[in-house]
Parts: sequence; C-alpha cells; structure tokens
Amino acid sequence: MTRQDWRDVDVRVLLDDATFDELARLVSIPRLNQMISLWAVQATGMPVDFQLQRRTDANDEFPGAASRRPLGVRPLLTPDVSELLEGA
Repeated sequence: MTRQDWRDVDVRVLLDDATFDELARLVSIPRLNQMISLWAVQATGMPVDFQLQRRTDANDEFPGAASRRPLGVRPLLTPDVSELLEGA
C-alpha cells in the first residue's frame, strides 16, 4: 500500500493481445472481471478490483509502468484459451 487512504486492491492480469481477443470472443470480459472481483472479496475480505487487460492497451495507458507492483509472472499453461474453458 502506498497511501493511507487506499480504497481497494487493484489486481490486473495482462494477457497477450491474441489470448485476450480469443477469450473476449468466448466470454464477456467485464462480467468475468466482476465475477473474479466478487470471488476475491469473499476469499480475502478486502475490496478487490480485478481486471483482465490486453497487454498493448495496458502498456499504452501506463507507459513504463513504474507504479506496477507485480504479484508474479506466470506463463499460461496453454496459449489456446478455448482449452481453458472446456467443461465450463
């Protein structure tokens, strides 16, 4: 936390553009963001603002990203998003 008057915890997942676009074809990204935010609130008891973002858009909005505090860098198990959603 960088300020005493923080409102929520911002969690962003930056996906490469092709993966984000494929996921967006399959599900509503805003609804998915909301569902994950609600789950995170229940799991942690803290206000969480979760967002999946297209990497190019995120980097255009925040060039250099000096304010980012990575939770970690995790490669996707598979580049094929449709496999992730099988059986969902």
